[in-house]
Amino acid sequence: MIFKILAKFFFLSMMAAAFFLSPMISGAKKQEGETTASTRSLKVILPSLNSTMNCTECPNVYFPVCTTTNITFINICQMNCVQEGHQMARRGICIEF
Repeated sequence: MIFKILAKFFFLSMMAAAFFLSPMISGAKKQEGETTASTRSLKVILPSLNSTMNCTECPNVYFPVCTTTNITFINICQMNCVQEGHQMARRGICIEF
């Protein structure tokens, strides 16, 4: 029981950190009408906030992957579940330079 509570706390902490730090890490500047990688990937990084996704078989483990289309998913299972056709470019978050 305590392990589940700690695991949920850790997961939510990591998601909050990813949400607040991703624009700073990528250095992305959003202009009107433009979508940056960090805002584009927010729904994917936090799939529980998007009610259209049903990836209940995926674990809530933060082990991010970056796709060839520069979208960050919280883990490879979420990448495969959310939309077919994504290919993993590398482990870790996507960073634009």
